[in-house]
Amino acid sequence: MYLVNSLKLIEKLKIWDAKKKIDTPFILWPKQKEFLQTILSNKKVILLKKRQIGASQLTAADSLVQCMAQKNWTCLVLSITQDDADEYLKRAYDMYLTLPDDIRAACPVKKNNSLMEFPWGSRLLSLSASKGRSKTADRIIIDEAAWIKKLKSNVDLREVLLNVMPTLDLQQTDLIYFMLSFWLA
Repeated sequence: MYLVNSLKLIEKLKIWDAKKKIDTPFILWPKQKEFLQTILSNKKVILLKKRQIGASQLTAADSLVQCMAQKNWTCLVLSITQDDADEYLKRAYDMYLTLPDDIRAACPVKKNNSLMEFPWGSRLLSLSASKGRSKTADRIIIDEAAWIKKLKSNVDLREVLLNVMPTLDLQQTDLIYFMLSFWLA
């Protein structure tokens, strides 16, 4: 039931089609629907993926939906750099702006560079990988985990996981992280 509600609202969102230069309905592919079901029914998910399959867009959409539907629900997104984190949040906010006016009126949001916040306390917080320490969340997404390295992020993936471990241990926090499949080969 929860998956259906999430899916219905996600498919009301629109995403930018760079080729056509228009917003287009976010209609999920069968594998994306399968991934959505996986993240909604499992606490820890590691996705081995290729680039540009829409996984980040889907987790942004679902996290947005969860923030809109639940009180005091927080999603923490950790990206390679702050620029990457800002881009992730921008995509979520751009999808929010495509919702029908009545839905946006019922779910008003405040946004700054790293945070979308709803009046009922739910938040989508997007930070660089080096800033995840001492944050609490209901869901933690580590985006492009394979590229989190000291040279670019000032931390490596091991440190990021150690930083979020207290949150994972204390709460029933979801953890989703993406590894590029070619990186493991």
